Amino acid sequence: METILVDVEFEEVRIAILDENQALTQYYVEKKDSARILNNVYLGKVVDILPGMQAAFVDIGREKNAYLHIKDALISEEENKGQTIEKLLNKGQGIIVQVIKEEIGDKGAKITRKVGLPGRNIVLLPFEQGIGISRSIRNQEIRKRLKSEVKKYLSEDYGLIVRTAAKDYSGKDFAEEIEYLIKMWEDVKRVGSYEYPPKLIFEEWGIAHKVLRDYFTDDVKTLYINLKEEYDKSISLMKKLNPDLLNRMKHYQDKVPMFLKFNIISQLEQIYKPRVWLKSGGYIVIDHTEALTAIDVNTGKYTGKREFEETIFQLNLEASKEIAKQLKLRDISGIIIIDFIDMKSGSHYKELIDTFEKYLHHDKTKTKVLGVTNLGLLELTRKRESKTLEKYLYSGCDHCEGTGRRMSLDFFLLKVEKEVLRKIEHTSCKEFFFKVHPDLNKKLRRKPERIKKMEAYYQITIYFKGDENLAFGDFEIHRNTH
Repeated sequence: METILVDVEFEEVRIAILDENQALTQYYVEKKDSARILNNVYLGKVVDILPGMQAAFVDIGREKNAYLHIKDALISEEENKGQTIEKLLNKGQGIIVQVIKEEIGDKGAKITRKVGLPGRNIVLLPFEQGIGISRSIRNQEIRKRLKSEVKKYLSEDYGLIVRTAAKDYSGKDFAEEIEYLIKMWEDVKRVGSYEYPPKLIFEEWGIAHKVLRDYFTDDVKTLYINLKEEYDKSISLMKKLNPDLLNRMKHYQDKVPMFLKFNIISQLEQIYKPRVWLKSGGYIVIDHTEALTAIDVNTGKYTGKREFEETIFQLNLEASKEIAKQLKLRDISGIIIIDFIDMKSGSHYKELIDTFEKYLHHDKTKTKVLGVTNLGLLELTRKRESKTLEKYLYSGCDHCEGTGRRMSLDFFLLKVEKEVLRKIEHTSCKEFFFKVHPDLNKKLRRKPERIKKMEAYYQITIYFKGDENLAFGDFEIHRNTH
């Protein structure tokens, strides 16, 4: 069973999801001053219409205007008949839209008029009809039962999707949530009818509460929260979402920082490395480029005990499981190319792809396997919704052995933060002196706000000094000296 860690410290909320072996499978970060906007609903204002692209730009009150394509602007069957963007929308028009893709780099958010309001067990679709069932629920009898249960309580004016968490739910559970989400939608429409654009009219939950709704299921053994205030809020919320899981929620009070006790920092440092070793002795190499992510499977030290063809087949199967895990853990998105080790058997290729797709089935993010190219490379796409974990862990670099990246300041400060917390639990020392790489020392001359808050809260002082003998991202810590 899984374990979920909710780590709240100063400027960030961090979520770590571990498997039954305490291995990190998913990791999410949300800075308090730059929360995600995915699923937010806005009253936007059309500021530009582009007939050639069949798209419009919409002001939703952010620094960058949001992008609305014609396929996301059509919200009824009548509109679908030969409609164009210039006929559908007018410049200056106010429209209700929802963010379906975060702002990334220089690009604004991607939006849709087909709003979907997420609950714990269902997603309400105000502009659609019909009932969909999560693809993770594969049992046909369960799918049939759920569809029948939901149909009793759903007006023909709405559509919905039954989420994975609802697989064991029945009538009353659905009735209450459908009523709640319909009321929420009525409130959204009401606010949108009298406010002036641009205006945020529905804000998605923060990541700490979103994890309770979307990830805290019967498959989770324990959910730990380190901050008492956040723990109390989460308990109150869970009483409404699913009181049966309350006894699995724990306020983490151990003196050893939670992310150190569960070995999260060192596991995150492994994500920093492109090479991932397999238990058999083979390995995969993950290489990010501007256009795509390439993943190469290598035999390494693996020799196997079978005939060569069977040996390669087993290694590819092992690699497919690890690749599916890494796609989810690193939150790799966009175009992905996988170079498995060549096999002669067509049946082996078919079984490999079928097995790989089964592993991908456990990923909440939509992934589509496109097939094998003429060069024998497996091609797939994974939906990009927000910044990847790579953006949090890495930053650009001009001299890092050709990888073009190195540890980010954010991740380095997380390491410093946890090390200081470890030290202050075992000493009365009030001054900590860090030796760091000279390039990092330059960045730290003006102390980040995160360090200042830590110093004020724990009544300590932290000093940094450059040392050319240390690698970028490493540090040495001393006490009572500066």
